[in-house]
Amino acid sequence: MFSINPLRFFKITQSIVAEAYRGASKMGKGKKLKSSDVTADFDKFENFFYKDSHVFGIITCIADSMSESGLSFIHPDRDALDQANNMVSEYEMDTLVSELTVANMVFGNSFTVLDPAESEFDFLEQLSPKYITVQKNSDTGRHDGWKYTEGDFDSTLTIEQTLHIPVNRLAGSTWGTSPLQPLTRILDLKGNIEVNLDHLVTRYLVPRYVYLLGRQGTSVPQEVIDEFAKSLADPEAAQDQVFENNLEIMTMGTQYKALHVGYILDYIHQSVYSGLAFPDSFHVAAGSTESTAKIQAEIFSKKRIGGLHKVYTNPIKQILAAIFDKEGIKYDKIPEPKWGQLSQVSLESRVEYLSKLAGIVDNEGNRVIQIPELRKFVQNELGIEMDVHVDKPGGV
Repeated sequence: MFSINPLRFFKITQSIVAEAYRGASKMGKGKKLKSSDVTADFDKFENFFYKDSHVFGIITCIADSMSESGLSFIHPDRDALDQANNMVSEYEMDTLVSELTVANMVFGNSFTVLDPAESEFDFLEQLSPKYITVQKNSDTGRHDGWKYTEGDFDSTLTIEQTLHIPVNRLAGSTWGTSPLQPLTRILDLKGNIEVNLDHLVTRYLVPRYVYLLGRQGTSVPQEVIDEFAKSLADPEAAQDQVFENNLEIMTMGTQYKALHVGYILDYIHQSVYSGLAFPDSFHVAAGSTESTAKIQAEIFSKKRIGGLHKVYTNPIKQILAAIFDKEGIKYDKIPEPKWGQLSQVSLESRVEYLSKLAGIVDNEGNRVIQIPELRKFVQNELGIEMDVHVDKPGGV
């Protein structure tokens, strides 16, 4: 029999609960997560991108979708607007956005040099996160820059000189989290299966034959075996082999049983699509109806790409501000990025729609849509601010 001291048991339980609560409280406040060190394996993520066809295809498709329709800007000042849009083509900013997106999808972080006076890096040069660590102030211990180390090359950049775009960042962490991080085990498994599958296909897909020469209990001279093997290897011998002694032939192979790994690969591929928030109907046509594909495509456009557009809005403004400063272009307010230019057909249809909307009147001849509402419609639909002149009440 065990004897339990209720008071002692209560005190031990109370201390355990209190300690657990303190640990949970620290995690909730991000104390445990606050670190300037990177624990992710950037080399592994980069290897996935270059060697896994699904990862490469999905990430490049997301990156291309970011600026597929082009990047433009919105600003009430026509001169500033034209200057900004000219910089888009001059500095190939839409391509820059795609490249930064690739880095963020692979590493969870991207770095761009914003200082044109920096002598060791080019203006708007992208830096691989693999070679970057946090630079701390020796007196305060606070993060005040970045250290770039690649081989014998060693350089430092201040926070103001560098644009750091982290994605999927946890509270208290300096670094973003790669979307490939939770897929590491599944992608390792996929790689192992493909290596073994290659071995099975190469060695066992076509059955190998075992030839038993001679009668049971007797031996066949080695020169006869060698001559037989030589005849089988002769590409010119296209006829059946005929021998005097008894010959038993057995097959050695998988008979396709070991090649049934399709269901495992299907599960892995589905996990990759889910982990990267990518519609499987883009590449997996089987079982996907046209309506399902359209719904997934719209969700992908609005949620996945739309969400990344929001993440990139402020960084793009920082890049444009750095370009304006380098070019000596004056500005009071930096233009706002607008993702996706309207095609001419789309633009004409929207203008026609707005014209009809503005012309709606009630029974007394007054416009149903008033000027403030109309201006808001124009700005939302076309991305431009409209100057409205009123000649008479209710008129535009």
